[in-house]
Amino acid sequence: MAILFLVGLVFAAVGAYGSWRQFLLRRKGQRVTGTVTRVDREWNPAGGPDHPGGYVYWPVLGFQTLAGQHMETRSRVGNSSPGVEAGQPVRVLYDPANPGDAEVDIFSAQAAALLVPLMCAAVGSALVIAGIVTAIGR
Repeated sequence: MAILFLVGLVFAAVGAYGSWRQFLLRRKGQRVTGTVTRVDREWNPAGGPDHPGGYVYWPVLGFQTLAGQHMETRSRVGNSSPGVEAGQPVRVLYDPANPGDAEVDIFSAQAAALLVPLMCAAVGSALVIAGIVTAIGR
């Protein structure tokens, strides 16, 4: 089935890109102290009959880069619970080449930012293999 192969290839590529991006942020990113200026809340309808969806909370971070630039940006990592409150001081990890690309530097945010793309890459790889096996079996 060519469709399995193509869908798997897309999932694997997106997952690999996301994992690589997170790896680079962890390796080259700068850590500073910032403040949660607010927490944005968005409804995520994804789910199904057993999972009706829920809110995703995105911290908006205010911080000063090591180059002295004042930033306010929404974290690229959201969560199903707020985890932080407006006004709370937090460690911020940002990309010095693109300071708008930032997240709260805590284990749960880092784990989510790494695990989701890795799972996507794994599912994509499994679909690619299933597509190849199906094509060979014909």
